Amino acid sequence: MTLIQNMHEGLRRAWSHGLVVVLVFCCGLLFAPGVHASGFLDDEAALQEFVDQQMLEHMEKHHIPGAVVTVVKDGEVVLLSGYGYADRERSLQVDPERTLFRPGSVSKLLTWVAVLQLVETGQLDLDADVNDYLDFEIPSALKSGSSAPPITLRHLMTHTPGFEDVLDGLFVLDADKMLPLAEAMKELMPARIWAPGELLVYSNYGTALAGYVVERVSGQPFAQYVAEHILQPLGMDASTFQQPLPAALAADLARADKLIDGQYLRGSFEYISLAPAGAMSTTALDMAAFMQMHLQQGQYGDAQILSAEMIQKMHDLQYTQHPSVNGVTLGMFTSTVNERAVVAHNGATMLYFTHLYLVPEEQLGFFISASGGELGAVLEMQRDLFHALMDEAYPAARYTVPRQTSGAGQRMDAFLGEYHPTRISYTRPEKFLGLLGAIQVQRGDDDHLVISAGGETHRFAEVEPGVYLNTRINERPSIQRAAFVQGPDGQRLLSVGEASFLKAPWYGTLPLLGILTVVSLGLLLVTVSGWLIAAIGRRRRRRFYRSRPGPVGQGLARWAAVLFFVTAVGFFVGMISIFADIDPVYGVPNMVFGIVPAYMGLVSALPWVLLGLGAVMVLFTLAAWRGRFWNWLARVHYTLLTASVLGLLWVLWFTNQISL
Repeated sequence: MTLIQNMHEGLRRAWSHGLVVVLVFCCGLLFAPGVHASGFLDDEAALQEFVDQQMLEHMEKHHIPGAVVTVVKDGEVVLLSGYGYADRERSLQVDPERTLFRPGSVSKLLTWVAVLQLVETGQLDLDADVNDYLDFEIPSALKSGSSAPPITLRHLMTHTPGFEDVLDGLFVLDADKMLPLAEAMKELMPARIWAPGELLVYSNYGTALAGYVVERVSGQPFAQYVAEHILQPLGMDASTFQQPLPAALAADLARADKLIDGQYLRGSFEYISLAPAGAMSTTALDMAAFMQMHLQQGQYGDAQILSAEMIQKMHDLQYTQHPSVNGVTLGMFTSTVNERAVVAHNGATMLYFTHLYLVPEEQLGFFISASGGELGAVLEMQRDLFHALMDEAYPAARYTVPRQTSGAGQRMDAFLGEYHPTRISYTRPEKFLGLLGAIQVQRGDDDHLVISAGGETHRFAEVEPGVYLNTRINERPSIQRAAFVQGPDGQRLLSVGEASFLKAPWYGTLPLLGILTVVSLGLLLVTVSGWLIAAIGRRRRRRFYRSRPGPVGQGLARWAAVLFFVTAVGFFVGMISIFADIDPVYGVPNMVFGIVPAYMGLVSALPWVLLGLGAVMVLFTLAAWRGRFWNWLARVHYTLLTASVLGLLWVLWFTNQISL
């Protein structure tokens, strides 16, 4: 439930945009020496005017019903503003002190604080086997079959446990279908793909697992622990992880309306079984207190939530795929903006979109949350507003992109190709969704590197071997830096900071998978149509001439191909109908919420039928050549037909439509 997620953030909304994963990265910027702060943030009137103008313009452009912004500086709340409606139907305005928004994955920051509190009391060890704290076991086996070292809380906090990403059970729209945290941890456990500490792959399950550890060790339900040890000491009285909301807070939740075909439609409350990963509801005022605690060495008023040492660990880089790209602290993501170190986290449900930024050296915190609108556009708007604010407060000289390093063109050959996101499912049928987020790395003019991602094309210059800088870096593109490193099992890995991509093998590239599918179905269609026409002709001829039927195997071989074609068409039509059943408000198929048609089980079984029919066709192909039924041209044709069928079966196998 973060941005590139961000499966929280990109794949859910990708359906409404042609199934293209939206990449929104907060990557580092390198600028030439800039000037010092102008005092802009000390002028509350100027700050208010600036933010008001930006917000009203963007909200109108992106059809955002309601939003809040709060800015804290030097221990004070210097801006606290609400915009638009908390409830359009009742013309109820947003009140930043009491209107609740749902910040999605920004909720994780409170989960990490809870973990670190128990570390400080000696009840948890960041480097101990997480199984020591559980009432079930995270298995040691990886998908490859090899055994991996134990997962630790440090791995969970740095998003390096090695889990695949899954959609199952993340959101439901009915409270009765929401799993209790203990049950969700067992039923929704994803497969382990990589050894812990090997790859930074954002994990909602990993965060929820840490929250469950808090629940187990503290002896309190997670929501209760957070309320008593974080929310109440900070005076965050309007914040909660409870689902549904307590009656005292429910009336203050901002209603999320989305403009669909010229009219606003309202979404209902989203229930999150992996609650510690994104279930909080909060106000702008409450989040101001949370940011102030972070910026004041863990203290707020008389409450010491965390020690200064632990807060520093939440602000210092702990893991990165390459020193030249951004990484993760104990729970937050790093970047550099106008020469200032920034730690941040964004979040999204399907109805609410949020960013939180901290600039510790300037004692500056920025929080923005919105209801309604579209995921990519709203998150980008929020990021742009923060950068615009930084430009006003801490202007910096424009960066001059250096000349490419010597030998860049020769080194580039090893990097070219198709790359697949690491944040996908590797064992479940939804794998194909992740593959739709593939990016292409190509050679551009003057030996510049070109990356095509999310419908955008980015041009990069090599600034050191294997490290590239976007030539439009002054425009703050979504991908600013890229580094190529050696990934697991020697695979090439492309890191852009918060997200990573593995180079696809030739047999798993989207063009090949697409060609195999089209050729197989096309050849089957032409063949079956031809057989049908020929059969009609033979039927007519039998009225006048008596003819002897061919060998039995000949007819059965054709019937196997016909049945394969009919079954394949049934499978693809069924899948299209399931995924085309899109909720207009949430913009994703209803199956994401566990709402599936009665024929879902039948459609899921059809790939296995295809596997069986494919095996039968292989046997008939061998029999045709050994028994010499048909002439040689017909045998070659059936052999090619069988080969195309095997190609389609490979596509189904590679995308986990057939899996053991």
